[in-house]
Amino acid sequence: MLKQIVQAPVEEEHKEGVVAVHQVLGFLSRRWKLILAYAAGTVMLAVLVLFSLTPYYTATTQILLNPSDTKGAGADKVLAEFVLTNATIDSQLSLISSTALLSRVVDKEHLAGDPEFGGTGARSLVRAIADTLAAPFSHPDPADPPAAADAKASAALTPQQLAAIGRLRAALKVARLKLTYVIEISVTSKDRVKAARLANAVAQAYAVDQLEARYENAQRASEWLSDRLATLANELRDSDAAVAAFRKEHNLLTTNTGTVTAQQLSELNIKLAAARTETAAAAARYNQVQAARRNGNDVSSLPDVIRSNVIADLRRQQAEVTRKEADLVAHYGGRHPLVVNVRAEAADINAALAAETKRILDTIQHDYEVAKAQQAALEQSIAQLTGQSGVDETVSVRLRELQRVADANRTLYENFLSRAKLAGEYVTFDAPDSRIITAAVPPGAPSYPPKLLALLGAAVLGLAIGIGAAVVIELLNTGFTWPGQVTETLGLPILARIPSVPSARGREADPPQDGGEKKRRSFRLRRDDSRSIALQVASKPLSQYSEAIRTLRTGIHMSDVDHPPKIIMATSAMPGEGKSTIMASLALSYALSGSRAVLVDCDLRKKSVSYQFGLEKQAGLVDLLLGTVPVEQCVVTDEATGLAIIPAGTDTQTPQDLLASGRMQNLMRQLSAGYDFVLVDSPPLGPLADALILSNLVEKIVFVVQWNATPRQHALEAVLSIRDRHKIAGAAISKIDESAAAKYGSYHRLSGGYYSHYGDYYQRDRNA
Repeated sequence: MLKQIVQAPVEEEHKEGVVAVHQVLGFLSRRWKLILAYAAGTVMLAVLVLFSLTPYYTATTQILLNPSDTKGAGADKVLAEFVLTNATIDSQLSLISSTALLSRVVDKEHLAGDPEFGGTGARSLVRAIADTLAAPFSHPDPADPPAAADAKASAALTPQQLAAIGRLRAALKVARLKLTYVIEISVTSKDRVKAARLANAVAQAYAVDQLEARYENAQRASEWLSDRLATLANELRDSDAAVAAFRKEHNLLTTNTGTVTAQQLSELNIKLAAARTETAAAAARYNQVQAARRNGNDVSSLPDVIRSNVIADLRRQQAEVTRKEADLVAHYGGRHPLVVNVRAEAADINAALAAETKRILDTIQHDYEVAKAQQAALEQSIAQLTGQSGVDETVSVRLRELQRVADANRTLYENFLSRAKLAGEYVTFDAPDSRIITAAVPPGAPSYPPKLLALLGAAVLGLAIGIGAAVVIELLNTGFTWPGQVTETLGLPILARIPSVPSARGREADPPQDGGEKKRRSFRLRRDDSRSIALQVASKPLSQYSEAIRTLRTGIHMSDVDHPPKIIMATSAMPGEGKSTIMASLALSYALSGSRAVLVDCDLRKKSVSYQFGLEKQAGLVDLLLGTVPVEQCVVTDEATGLAIIPAGTDTQTPQDLLASGRMQNLMRQLSAGYDFVLVDSPPLGPLADALILSNLVEKIVFVVQWNATPRQHALEAVLSIRDRHKIAGAAISKIDESAAAKYGSYHRLSGGYYSHYGDYYQRDRNA
């Protein structure tokens, strides 16, 4: 919402979602007085409230939780370990603000009779309101009933003590310092010395409470452990006696792993598993040999044969003899004695191979038979021991059960014995689980009220309220403050941006020179007549206003370049938006440029154009349409510029009928034929139908909106009321206050900013 208010971009600079710095500065420059007024008022109110409040001082002491540093050797075996978790620290915070602990501080410091904590003095109204507002975020009120956890401790306290405890709790603040093991204890009081004394007293009370609690816990643990040890000793004695009696009854010889029978059976099972593995391996080798013989395969290719070193050596000799035989046959022939000897040697080697192969196969069969025999023997031994083992196993189960009970009792007894001895030593050990690391000292400045923070907060709040009020005012402003709003709302191009020109009601125009107003056919505009702003077009042709009118004239021409309009009408949504002045100025601009222009005052109710030129009593359009005066007597011409004017004429009660008559249509055609431009000033569109009637007689319409005044909704309704909206050439923004428009972002760069940057070109105009 604020973005829409401060955003005043031009068409080429507008980007949705972007707020330029100069746009924000423009918004602030428009409403800075209002924003500062709210901020100053809020700060003044805060100052009054701060001066009415009683100052309070806050003193703080710090406690470090360090159980690991204060425990004796093995102390964690006696009592529950004090583990620093978030839950443990939160529990300590609640303990410090408990009734039991604070009652010690109240008794030690005699707060029951203290006027601030135990008295019934009334607080100031502002302090009471502040305490009420801060109650949900602070400690309980002194009048609140104690918590359920403190009900027992509160039962023995007097009403005065309970009231003092409640007030002390309200003044006490206990918090953890960030994520450390440090606890901060703060006490707030009217007396700075008392605040420090009470903060230290609360810390000391917490330390004493911890020592007493640990001593009591250790003493109770020691007593309970002593009683429990006597019971456990009896239970251990009974369980050991039961184990010994059971062994004696069943004549059990035990080893480290159980009975003798069970141990033998376990060993035989291990051997049987190994024997079965060997039997399976021997059977696989034997079956492989038998399969080779049944299928007629060469047994020399069996793995056991191949792996034999003897077979490998014989095959190497066989290969050498075969090579030698081949060499001798090649040199001497097959009948040579050397060849015969070699062949005999080869036969001996083959016989040795066959014998070795048979020996290997017989060995495989023998190994298989031996493995089966060993397995059978082990299975028979296990079968014999199985019957005896069944009886021993039942007895062993019962024995193990009795032994487990005895072992458990022994372990429990030894554990409790060590704890009892430690507890006896720990009763005399006084180290706490915390220590004070920073003692409270009297503060130098009050902590309440926080003046600087309150003033800053009041200033920020005032600025926020001021900005909010400025935003509301901006939202309530429904006028057009920058050209983009006209284009976006009305869908019309901007023809010209016409600045506001101050005018003073001066003397009347020159009286008629020919003795009768109705007979006057010409007049001379006075260049120094401040009666009409339009006269500046003639008197100050180089002024900013004159340039804007020439820009408007160009814009109208460019609205239809192929067929430039001749009959031009100006209208607006509301009265008083400057359309009559703009049409008068436009007519003078056309006349000064050498064109034949006639200005027709069709606003028969107000006669603004007629008044500007001092022709309000001259016969004009009404007389012409009624047929009482011919056209020649209604047209008044400026001798200097040649501008022709048809004033409104006599007052009438039926302006709409006259404007819709056939004579009006004939007049428009006649003027269009006799002049280069016909400028028509019409009533506004909003309240009257006159402009709608005239819109059917013209070629182009200039829609005038007053800067920062014309309601956008009214302007849109007026534009939509024109049936043939193609006739609307565009919009002209009138009465632009340059000093104020400069505060709407970059608007001034489209209008007055140009003339301020290039003022040297208008030096002659300023000196005129």
